[in-house]
Amino acid sequence: MDGDTVETYGKLVSWDENEDAVSLMLSQRQFSPGEGLRVFEIQERIYPFLIKCCELILHDLVADGSLLDEKFPIIHDEAPNAMSKNTTVVGEILPALATLAAEAPYRPPANLDLYRMRGIIAAKRSASEDNLLALREDPGYFSDTVMDWSEHRNDRLLDTNGNPHPTGPHTVEFWERVIRNVIATSYSDFMTWDHLLKNINKVIGLQEKYKDEISYERQLPHDYLIELLKLQQLYVYYFPLIL
Repeated sequence: MDGDTVETYGKLVSWDENEDAVSLMLSQRQFSPGEGLRVFEIQERIYPFLIKCCELILHDLVADGSLLDEKFPIIHDEAPNAMSKNTTVVGEILPALATLAAEAPYRPPANLDLYRMRGIIAAKRSASEDNLLALREDPGYFSDTVMDWSEHRNDRLLDTNGNPHPTGPHTVEFWERVIRNVIATSYSDFMTWDHLLKNINKVIGLQEKYKDEISYERQLPHDYLIELLKLQQLYVYYFPLIL
């Protein structure tokens, strides 16, 4: 899918003629013919819609044919950073956030912000650590947490005949399960966020190490690629927790 002309965009490359063709496909930097065809089919529906939107918005330029004039060059600008170090007044932050929200659907996809992701993960890890320590050190907090967990269990409900669950709140087994789940989940949450934080710190370190070597034209450094793929799998699995 490289190229800006009809001759180069979507050009088929033979494995026998280009030794990099297999590597480009396996690394997903390019598409196999079947996948590329599906991309074209999607673009065939999306692009006319986008062009029509532009024509409706810029109808005055379309009518007189000046839309393609050189005095209207394509401008590739970077999205403003609403939380930059120079922005210290709340009144200055809000307009920037409103502008970002309004322009976001019309901007190209932004780069992966690993530092922002690390900040979110670090906050989650800190919160899970505070919860774990409070359970260990504060009997009142432990009691309130156990009671809260017990209120959200199906085995607390009566059956259709109005009878309690065989192992409901009136039994020792019920409270054993609740306490076991509270403790196990608290440790599990902390270990999860701690593992995610260590992983993303490693990815950020490798990104800084190879920042001058990363290029679309060649494969990523092996150790950086491995850690990035690990982060991708962890992110996909734990992203609902981040939200």
